[in-house]
Amino acid sequence: MSAALTRLLSAYREQAHAYEAVLELAQEGVAAVRAGAPLLLLHELNVRKRGCLEHIEQIEAGIAADKQAWRAGARAGREALELERLLAELTDLIEQILACERETDRWVVQGAGELPADVASLAAAAEPA
Repeated sequence: MSAALTRLLSAYREQAHAYEAVLELAQEGVAAVRAGAPLLLLHELNVRKRGCLEHIEQIEAGIAADKQAWRAGARAGREALELERLLAELTDLIEQILACERETDRWVVQGAGELPADVASLAAAAEPA
């Protein structure tokens, strides 16, 4: 197994753990909006998701050269199958996250008529620092 492939497999496993954390937070968001939780709770979940996604970005930046080397080289054998399996797992996690986010958005939009009077203060709190 090439060193680049070893690093890619390790990085994608780490990404899978981070995406699993994002999925758990997204599922918490769905449960929160279904239960009528305050929007501030969704904001807090989003901040935590953003942290996980920033970690994934850092991982991606760190493997850019390895991805280039992998694309340029031969891609056959058991290691290639493992990489394909990991990428399929990542794709599945991302699709599950998107489904949760769509459901959360739908619940939030449906409940938009019930927003508190201080929506402006909530919006200000949601802006990144």
